[in-house]
Amino acid sequence: MKKVPFVAATVIIILSACYALGVFGVDSLVRVEEKQFSEFAFSGYMKNGLFDGIGTIHFDNGEVFSGNFSQGRFDGEGVFIDSSDSVIYFGQFRDGLFHGHGVYYSSEGWRYEGEFQDGLFHGQGVITAPSGQLHGYWEMGVLIRHD
Repeated sequence: MKKVPFVAATVIIILSACYALGVFGVDSLVRVEEKQFSEFAFSGYMKNGLFDGIGTIHFDNGEVFSGNFSQGRFDGEGVFIDSSDSVIYFGQFRDGLFHGHGVYYSSEGWRYEGEFQDGLFHGQGVITAPSGQLHGYWEMGVLIRHD
């Protein structure tokens, strides 16, 4: 069984920065037009001192997350774009990781559409590449079977 390349580490690093730096002293839902922090700019909503609701983070390294936050983490529907625009993800997040249904575009020219769990391909999915398609079933990033 072959592991499928993935960028979960990048998302975890981004989440760590977001979660660690996203704590403010506010007790109710507040709209933030744009606030610059040491490593990113944020615009969106905050609740109880954390990013909560719809928002966008522009990291100083060029990475962008736009979508839903819950308690300071990416959670719900969102879009992640890396600094070179070569890794793009549209879909669901949970606790800051790709989780649920999503579409992942790789820098190598292929894309995966299907289910994710904890930042990894997990469940039914389809990889589409210039050479064709692979329909398969993954468990925690490992291709278990293909059609």
